[in-house]
Amino acid sequence: MHDQKRWALTSYILGRDLDLFDDCDNRDTITGKVVHTSPMLSLKKCYTDAEVSAWIYACQKAAIQIGKVHPSFTLSHKLDGVALEAVYRNGALQSLSTRGNGVEGESILHHREWICGIPSTVYITPASTSDIHSIRGEAVLIGPVSALNREMRDVEEGFVDYANARSAVSGLLQRDQLPDIRFKDAELQFVIYSMDPEIDPSSPLLRFVTEKRISAPPEQAISDILDTCHELASAGVRQEFPIDTDGVVIAVTDLDIRAVMGQTSKYPNWAIAYKFTPEGAFTSIYNIRSQVGKSGVITPVADIRPVVIGGTVITRATLHNWDRVSQLGICIHDTVYVERAGDVIPQITKVIPGEELQRYAWTPPTECPSCAGSVTFTQSGICMCVSAMACVYDCPDAAVATITHFSSRDALNIDGLGEESVRALHATGIVCDIADIFAIPNVPGDCRRTPGFGPKKIERLVAGIQRASVSSMDRVIFGLSIPGVGQQTAKQLARYIVKKNMTMWAFFKGLSYGAEDFYMKALCAIDSVGEDTARSIITYARSPRHQDILAKMSQYITISASAVPNSVIGVADKRFVISGTFPLSRQQMVEIIENAGGIVGPSVSKTTDYLVVGDDPGSSKVKAAEKHGTKKLTFLEFQQLVH
Repeated sequence: MHDQKRWALTSYILGRDLDLFDDCDNRDTITGKVVHTSPMLSLKKCYTDAEVSAWIYACQKAAIQIGKVHPSFTLSHKLDGVALEAVYRNGALQSLSTRGNGVEGESILHHREWICGIPSTVYITPASTSDIHSIRGEAVLIGPVSALNREMRDVEEGFVDYANARSAVSGLLQRDQLPDIRFKDAELQFVIYSMDPEIDPSSPLLRFVTEKRISAPPEQAISDILDTCHELASAGVRQEFPIDTDGVVIAVTDLDIRAVMGQTSKYPNWAIAYKFTPEGAFTSIYNIRSQVGKSGVITPVADIRPVVIGGTVITRATLHNWDRVSQLGICIHDTVYVERAGDVIPQITKVIPGEELQRYAWTPPTECPSCAGSVTFTQSGICMCVSAMACVYDCPDAAVATITHFSSRDALNIDGLGEESVRALHATGIVCDIADIFAIPNVPGDCRRTPGFGPKKIERLVAGIQRASVSSMDRVIFGLSIPGVGQQTAKQLARYIVKKNMTMWAFFKGLSYGAEDFYMKALCAIDSVGEDTARSIITYARSPRHQDILAKMSQYITISASAVPNSVIGVADKRFVISGTFPLSRQQMVEIIENAGGIVGPSVSKTTDYLVVGDDPGSSKVKAAEKHGTKKLTFLEFQQLVH
């Protein structure tokens, strides 16, 4: 059924005019980070009708404060893509970037030709008072992701299908080069949801989110808004709509009411995102198997009868740990309800026991499913492969997981070396450990005997390895998969090594001999390194296999100038505690501090130098700061300090 209301919310006009890009003067000249013209705020999420109703009454209260009868609202699809900002100087495209952390994002100016709807020039109104103007919107996939996957498989051997439209957009924008495809049945489109008012909306190529306007007293507004939200959330409408959506954006249109309602440092108070209930379906478990991770941890995974959820075929769901299996009472042949949390991650949320004669419980393994070696359980109940605990490369699955982690985005970020590629190269004996990766550019022909590796895939892999051969020290340390050494600890170790005027290679070599007690004491003095982590680092360094791997890697990897976080005056070696909500996530705040040489702690003490205070900070931390005389920083003061 295509009634007028639905059509008004789904009519998009698509277009492309690549000739306009020929006049852009800054083609491929902007790289790295791009600071946004103003923070790209997120939206506060709500999941129930009651939350929407409460928000509408809050809008009504704000309207009454300034003598308005009632507010009017606009509703639009919350598109499931990648948020972008295009910045124009005197009407000419200057930068194109992702949202990133909200303050700055990654430049993707060199990708603009891939995306319909981003003109190289826009018309500026004669009354303009600025030479800088911005447009914000969502890069989305128009058409089925299966069509894009089909084209990608035709031109790229060993290509792993994108799971959904969002991952397809994100994956394409992270590539260095455009794949040789024509986007016949699926293409990228930039859909605008916010634009500088001094830009003429009649500029060519601009495509806007289609909105529905509702203006009525609160009770009627609530009814109309919820009816629209429920309709757009229905499976039928979502399947008919040409773009993936995950909710509805509801916003106040009156600028005066917006001013009264204001915003937090994280999101505006005059708009919300009504999120759809995660899609799910019933299926059954036909097997529960064990999966070996990078450090030898063995976890249960449920193999389920294939079921389509949100356009993606789901065949398995992680069960996390033994406690999770016990809590849910899961047995093989049970019927289970699987949801895609956030419309992405499959998880089992409900269990319906099967027939008693058919169902049977799954028990933890008595031997490693990969190497058939013995297993052991830690005091916290974690099942471990004994062989992998001694050396991860002695267990095939643990080795594959370790190599995959080393090439992952947060470590060396090697393009073209995902889990399936690693498993194939490991099976043929080309990559048995992380050092073997860097020998591939010298003998790329060896990869040809590996299934799925054609000339284009090998070329892409070699280019990715060559880029990764210059890397920061903390990324290399994190990539080693030392138990207990996460990203933060890796950064602290890198800072310690540089302060000691050592190379990373010399540091690990030094740990391989000498008194263990001495090294334990030295390592435990480093922030975020406890006794267990210190012992893991020493154990890793004293493995002959690991020393051989490090020696080989030292011949290939160059530690870049950004090996450790830059020391910023007023931040380096200072201790920070973060409390409240900010335009950035906590992890992003931590990264900014650590990259400037600071240290982040969990609670305020007499050694804390700064408490960074956001919206709704914890009262206990504020009181502790007052007690110890700790300096408090607003988000703006924090930005000024770290930059």
